Amino acid sequence: MDDEDRIIYSPRFAGDLLFGRTYHQIKVTEDNMSEIEELVNRIEELRLNLIKATEGRIYTDPEVISTSHELDDVLDKYQEMLIKKAEKD
Repeated sequence: MDDEDRIIYSPRFAGDLLFGRTYHQIKVTEDNMSEIEELVNRIEELRLNLIKATEGRIYTDPEVISTSHELDDVLDKYQEMLIKKAEKD
């Protein structure tokens, strides 16, 4: 991995990823790159699923709630990873 590929811009809070806002940098290593990419891709997939699930439904619909909880779980994992990474740096 080149030096220029070692920094990514990342949300300060996992919820910011949902809205596409970036605030700080994370040093990327070979060890954590695949995990970061995997989580970001999963968050994007679940975000789109949530948008689709809300079409024609109220927010208390079981399908919307289930999809929202699934997204929350992945956002929590992402935020935990950011916190651990920040503590190491």
